[in-house]
Amino acid sequence: MRVFPYKILKAEEVRHINQSMAQLHVQINNAIEFVEGIERGERDIQLTNNNGEANPLIESLIKMHHKMMETSEAEKQRNWTSDGLAKFADILRDNYESLEDFSTKVISSLVKYVKANQGSIFILNEEEPENPFLELMGCYAYDRKKYVGKKIAIGQGLAGQAFLENEYLYLKEIPDEYVNITSGLGEAKPDTLLVSPLTVNDKSYGVIELATFEHFDQHEIDFVRKVGENIAATISNIKTSARTKHLLEESQQMSEELMAQEEEMRQNMEELQATQEAMTRSEARTRMIFDNAIDAIITVDSKGLVDQFNPAAEEMFGYSSDEVFGQSIKKILEAEDFYNREDKLTAEAREISGIKNNGNTFPVEVRISQSQIGAAKVFILFLRDITIKKQQDNLLKESEAKARSYFQSSVDAIITTDENGRIIDSNPASTQIFGFDQTQMKSNHFNDIIQGVDLKAPEVYLNKKRKVKGVNDQGTSFKTEMYLTSAVVGNEKLFIIYIRDILNELKKDRELAKSMMQMDQLKKDLLVKEEKSRSYFENSIDAILHITSDGSILDFNQAARDLFKITGENDVPDNFNQLILNVDIKNCPTYLNAKRKVKAKDVTGGIFKTELYLTEVFINHKAVFLAYVRDISQELKKDKEIARNLMQLDEMKIEIRNLKNQSEAS
Repeated sequence: MRVFPYKILKAEEVRHINQSMAQLHVQINNAIEFVEGIERGERDIQLTNNNGEANPLIESLIKMHHKMMETSEAEKQRNWTSDGLAKFADILRDNYESLEDFSTKVISSLVKYVKANQGSIFILNEEEPENPFLELMGCYAYDRKKYVGKKIAIGQGLAGQAFLENEYLYLKEIPDEYVNITSGLGEAKPDTLLVSPLTVNDKSYGVIELATFEHFDQHEIDFVRKVGENIAATISNIKTSARTKHLLEESQQMSEELMAQEEEMRQNMEELQATQEAMTRSEARTRMIFDNAIDAIITVDSKGLVDQFNPAAEEMFGYSSDEVFGQSIKKILEAEDFYNREDKLTAEAREISGIKNNGNTFPVEVRISQSQIGAAKVFILFLRDITIKKQQDNLLKESEAKARSYFQSSVDAIITTDENGRIIDSNPASTQIFGFDQTQMKSNHFNDIIQGVDLKAPEVYLNKKRKVKGVNDQGTSFKTEMYLTSAVVGNEKLFIIYIRDILNELKKDRELAKSMMQMDQLKKDLLVKEEKSRSYFENSIDAILHITSDGSILDFNQAARDLFKITGENDVPDNFNQLILNVDIKNCPTYLNAKRKVKAKDVTGGIFKTELYLTEVFINHKAVFLAYVRDISQELKKDKEIARNLMQLDEMKIEIRNLKNQSEAS
């Protein structure tokens, strides 16, 4: 029997096979398009397995695609990082005028490159080594007016903490009001904040802050840290350059100062050089100069110990050379440690204090010269006792001050001119006499204000009083008295002219004599009135108390002693209210010029009824009170006497006021 070699398939199986072949064809075409898309660089192309069955080819292609995407992204990040580092290398190589310009350029470039929204750079300020701080040197998208001059202490806030710990901070939850991103539309709080220290060789130079509404990827954070190292290195170089520049400028300034002092130093240096040359030629000649010098000369070694001490120094300080040999220079001078300085000393004269052997200090002018003998430094000190010079200087200053005071306060006009008559200076009295202020006086010639005086022939007027005519600012002539002296200041001859307005002087003398006569008469009248007033005060049958506005008792008469039983000085009360009860002297209008029945108390404690009459008078523009007190138990007997006393009092007040008005009018 022959077997049929083919398998007979059912229609269902054939349909299933056709479907599988169609799906396979579709998958193959999709895979081909997927691969071709990858070849064209379409990295976002997708490939999916739609039939739900495992397909090793499609899964391999998908894994390959993911791997290529990861590799591509990593390569992109590496390129981004490499390009950024290269870009910032160029930025950091540029020359900048200042650290502020550098910081502004760096932070603005960094914010733009990492696509942040805001950034700032704080740099360590070590001007005060004991108190360093982080100073805002550059910012981008900050409110500059708000943050100008911002300083952060080490360890303070996020920036200070990141600097202190030398670790970056990446925050996705930012504290309220820590920072806002500003724009033309207003302010908004960022979503993330990156704070990275600027560190190189384990030393931090500052901190960078970056804020954004997005998020920073890890490669961006790593990039900021790497750039931070380069920025730190550049900051270090800039600071080093700035210090070098500063030192160079100081060196140049010192060189200029040395050149300016060259003439002053020349004589001493020539003397020193001559001494040094003489030392090589003859020790005897050197010793002669050293021993016979007028100024004290001391040589000191590099440890500050005295080596040589000439006789003038022995006389100045009171020590022998043997007593100070090998001793510290500070035993005799209150001086700085000049022997420890690395730089070359100048021969500039300076003032310090010397110490005698008895402990007394005195002013000394010293010039220090530095020399090299072999490998050893030697300092030569030239000293001069300036005690007398300082005393003379002080006397001269006092004399000048007195002369200036006399010049300013003199009632006579004092004018200084050169030998041609040009006015150089004038005092305030000149303004009063001539009417010109001091500026106007200097613009005048002497003959503009004094007529008929020829200063080119001064012998006629020198050291003599002369009547001359003066002219004021209104052109009016008036009589004056002139006294002319001359002086030589430097090489310039000057004239000093004293001028007095004799017309006003005569008027003032007459007015003064008249006033003195009136004052004498007033004094006589016042003495008479005072005698009458004192007599009335002492002989009055009423008690009279002289009191101040606060109630203090200034004086009282014999009647008051009798009424209040005051027998000795210790019985005298301090205040009016100790005698007169329930009367407020500070509320005096209630009692002034009116009779009031009040209770009184004597010094023994006895209380009795009295009648008080209070009147006010002014002495030297101060209000005082006279209190008249009488025992009303004897009122009928004393009515007539009181009426008489009151009339005398009113007459006395009128006379005192009249005398006072006459005195004030005079």
